[in-house]
Amino acid sequence: MQPSLQQIKEFLDKVSLPCLLVNDTGRVIYASSALGHSEDREFLRNYERLFRDLLTKLARDSDAISPRDKSLYFEVDPQVFGVGPFLKCHLIPLTEQYHRKLYLLFFSDITCSTLLSHLPIVAIYSPSNDVLNIKFATKTLEEWTGVPLRKFIQDDDTYRLLIHPEDRGRVNAFFKDFDVSHAGADFDISYRLTHVNGSYRWVEHKIIVNNLKGKEGPCFSLLRDITTQKELELALSKAEERCRLFFEKSPLGFLCIDRNGVIVDCNERLATLIGIKRDELIGLNSLSTANPAFRDWAREVLRGNEIKFTGKYVTAVTGKELYISLIGFPLKNEEGTVIGAYALVEDLSSRQELENKLMEQRDFNRVIIETAGVLVAEISKDCTICQVNSVFAEMLGKNQDELTGIPFSSLLPSCPSELLKMMTTESPKTAKGNRFETYIVNWKGEKRLISWKLSPYMSSKETGETHFLVVGTDITSQRQLQEKLREVQKMEAIGRLAGGVAHDFNNQLTAIMGYCQMLLMEIEPGSEVHRKLEIINKAAKRAAETTNQLLAFSRKQTLKPERVSLNKSVAEACNFFKKLLGEEIEVTFKPGKTDCIIEVDPGRFLQIFLNLALNARDAMEGKGQIVVSTKVSRSKKIVEQLKGRADRVAVVTFSDNGCGMEKEVLEKAFEPFFTTKPLGQGTGLGLAVIYGTVKQSKGDIKIESTPGKGTKVTILLPAYESKGRFKTTIKKLDVARDVKGAGRLVFLLEDEEVVMSTVVEYLEKLDFRVMHFSSPMELEKFLTSYKGPAPDIFITDVVMPGKSGLEVAKTIKEYFPEVKVILMSGYSEQVLERKGSIYNKGPFLQKPFTIRELKEVLHLVS
Repeated sequence: MQPSLQQIKEFLDKVSLPCLLVNDTGRVIYASSALGHSEDREFLRNYERLFRDLLTKLARDSDAISPRDKSLYFEVDPQVFGVGPFLKCHLIPLTEQYHRKLYLLFFSDITCSTLLSHLPIVAIYSPSNDVLNIKFATKTLEEWTGVPLRKFIQDDDTYRLLIHPEDRGRVNAFFKDFDVSHAGADFDISYRLTHVNGSYRWVEHKIIVNNLKGKEGPCFSLLRDITTQKELELALSKAEERCRLFFEKSPLGFLCIDRNGVIVDCNERLATLIGIKRDELIGLNSLSTANPAFRDWAREVLRGNEIKFTGKYVTAVTGKELYISLIGFPLKNEEGTVIGAYALVEDLSSRQELENKLMEQRDFNRVIIETAGVLVAEISKDCTICQVNSVFAEMLGKNQDELTGIPFSSLLPSCPSELLKMMTTESPKTAKGNRFETYIVNWKGEKRLISWKLSPYMSSKETGETHFLVVGTDITSQRQLQEKLREVQKMEAIGRLAGGVAHDFNNQLTAIMGYCQMLLMEIEPGSEVHRKLEIINKAAKRAAETTNQLLAFSRKQTLKPERVSLNKSVAEACNFFKKLLGEEIEVTFKPGKTDCIIEVDPGRFLQIFLNLALNARDAMEGKGQIVVSTKVSRSKKIVEQLKGRADRVAVVTFSDNGCGMEKEVLEKAFEPFFTTKPLGQGTGLGLAVIYGTVKQSKGDIKIESTPGKGTKVTILLPAYESKGRFKTTIKKLDVARDVKGAGRLVFLLEDEEVVMSTVVEYLEKLDFRVMHFSSPMELEKFLTSYKGPAPDIFITDVVMPGKSGLEVAKTIKEYFPEVKVILMSGYSEQVLERKGSIYNKGPFLQKPFTIRELKEVLHLVS
């Protein structure tokens, strides 16, 4: 009976002969313990490379090698073994296994030693009871450690010290427990062996015990370099650790199923997404789940198809709705059969929510851009329009696409050169916040003033390309309002100046007219002196009229408003000035179909039309046409011009076909003393008086004029439903009454000395006793210690430094409740009416006043 292959291997391991077991194909299938005791193919291939010629011959013609114990010489590379071109070996044919012939190839001791010295292993002989005490080793050990072989034999601890310090304790413990009693047993341990230069390599130390010589016999060891293997194992371990961490800590959910759809593994993230604990999830069948997202995925991927799914997923336990992305792919074996599948699941809920918010924000921004009423354009670095909003396109009467790609400057007739330079040469970042104004012509041909703001705008994060975002606001109306406001402020300033001048002038005229009248009373009529005083008195009255015109412009004149018919009043005015203009000027009155009541001073209202007619006559050079029309309007635009003072507005239009006015003249038309007439032919107060009278009557006025085509004046006044008449504070007497003071006491408060002396003499001529004071402080100080009789009349100026006359009147009423109060001022009674209610209970004197007017007032309080 032929021995089996295993029996042959066991026999070879028990003998200390260096043998190889080969078959008739030239393949080495086993090495005895003396040659490494290994069945590893990589290890055995080393022998196949060494005996290539012999094994090739054996494979080519195995029958040619049949004699038993036949000695063979085969050629080897002398550079490998260094012992000549031939080595001697013995080839012994053995039994057949699986129709293969086996041969035993063994060598002499010298041949074995030579072979081992040139193999990539280290062969060591040492005592069985002290394996690390090397007595013999092959040359390779010297290469691995940098230590001569003789030193290992001379020093028992040399090899121990070359073991890496971190491994030394473990190796010593291993060999301390080493038991040589196990016959034929192999022992192995891995550790790091250092080189004298500090480097190290991993070695596998395999011990082959030779029990044939007892416990004291030699022990044969083989060292194999496994550094590459260890590095691969370490790299694999690190890779596995990285994979494990990624699997466990990944924000993605991982799922693995077998060929039947059963979940074999998953990470915690997936368990969280599904809403089931990981331990409970493993073992479930994905094909039977109620959720279609996973069930359909498992069914499709087990058919061998990759699948992608993005959509809603409802968790099994909480019912929470998620938005997920699932990618699944099959796992196949070498034959292509599906043996399982993997899936990656990502929760996109937060991203989807952000995308939804982003879309909402974009939609909101788009709505703002389209409805904010501003012009928006994106401009590239070369000043080309990339896109515009609908407001921009509508202003130009074009589609948005029509404006894309054209130069931005082509839309701006007055595009600043510095703007073009900045947009084409400067970095967009430096242009942040730049503002400029230009005109743009809309689809109607109108020039609109646009205020632009230039800001950088990153059009693409990928390319980093930066464009300009240009936002334009139509400020045409705003600028017009600003111009009107400046005009109003200018007129207000001029009005305050005119009012102040008139007030001060009236104080001086009071003295001039007063003393002039007193002198006229003393001097015999008909004398030369009387005649000259009359001339002075007339000049003073004309000066008083001039100051009244200034007060009219400043809206501080004294008006006697009445409620009158609009059409009737305008018709009377037209008939009046028509007679003054002559037959060559045609006057046409076009009354409105609806009449209304207006509240004006009839005399001042007539003066408005007279001044307008005279100006029109001069503009038409004595020949032309004047058209006056009236109407009642409820137009919101017109009502707003009166700032809500009435819900209906009386509109009076006065037009002529004269020479018209230039823009520069039109801007100054309402300024007092401004005139285009030759020197000495106009005061420049005509339109100024009209402006003041209309404003004081709670109305508004506007002038439109075109050179060569004429002028149109529009007057707006509040319209009322019914007639009425304001009661004037002072009713003029038909004739001057004789007023006797009869020694009655008058307190007089006036800060202007000339006015005070004039009034004092007036009163004394009328037989009044007068106590006069030049300031409110002086009067109040006097009252604190005054023990005399109560005054019958208190006459006071209204506007004074410190306290006003109204405040002093209240104070003196506390001392003397029965005293009669008379107010006097260079301002109108309407202005003073707003300063206190005490005026409504007493009479008023408008400076400059005459003795006759003073008598009338004194008569009212007597």
